[in-house]
Amino acid sequence: MWSTIVKQSRISGIIQLYGVDKEFGAELYSRTNKIIDNTMNMTNLSSFYENYDLVLGLDSETKKESYKIRYQVYCEEWHLEPSLRYPDHMETDEFDVNSIPILVKHKASGNYIGTIRTVLGSENLGLPFERYFQAKKMYCGLSEKVDSTEHVAGEFSRLAVPKYIDGLNLINNGQPHPDKVGRLFSNALYFGVFSYIAHCSDISVSYALMEERLHRRLRQVGIEFEQVSNFIDFKGKRAAFAISKEKIKHALMANAPEFYEATAASFDSQIIAHHQMNAQQHTA
Repeated sequence: MWSTIVKQSRISGIIQLYGVDKEFGAELYSRTNKIIDNTMNMTNLSSFYENYDLVLGLDSETKKESYKIRYQVYCEEWHLEPSLRYPDHMETDEFDVNSIPILVKHKASGNYIGTIRTVLGSENLGLPFERYFQAKKMYCGLSEKVDSTEHVAGEFSRLAVPKYIDGLNLINNGQPHPDKVGRLFSNALYFGVFSYIAHCSDISVSYALMEERLHRRLRQVGIEFEQVSNFIDFKGKRAAFAISKEKIKHALMANAPEFYEATAASFDSQIIAHHQMNAQQHTA
């Protein structure tokens, strides 16, 4: 389905759970680990769609909303990127041309309040992680057989949930949102990406560079990666793990079927509407 929108490349890659395409610093690294450790369960997503939506960044305006959130988090809040580099207040890099962002949208206010992106591999750019980690085509290490000629890889990164969220006074009177709310957004974005991979993409095998504790957390909710490399020193001890698209889908259907089905249906309707709008513009 998604191949009609973005050209896919059959190259090796790693899906990154932390966004290691740039040096983010120990503070954000620890914060991200804490978020994942505290929220890798699917039960707190049961009521997510009562107040929020997950939105695919299929058009330029929605993508800009994602870049603005990234600027707020990485430049203004955490000072991990130089703000002077982005005079338009939108944090971007060269990989965004091959990326699809996913955003959390607050229904009542219409504001976007969190984002993550999926980078699709390209022959000229590759994937962001390849700047720091020379991965091999490790899909052959999977216990289940994968056709190497059909191997498609991607990476997701740039998770950003701001400390301050405008328009959410109902949550905390305009103050920094409670940790549990921020964790809900991060959780929804991660499992939204899993839903995207399982339902909308051509990615056949997904990779992750992670610590053992994250591997355990994912396994607890049925996302069972297989270790396909030795642990290395990369912002802590990490190893490469791999999982097939089929295993991701099975885990979502077994552990969070309502969230997965609602997300898949929402993504389908957004993609159809995007196609229809493009067709109308071409015929106008």
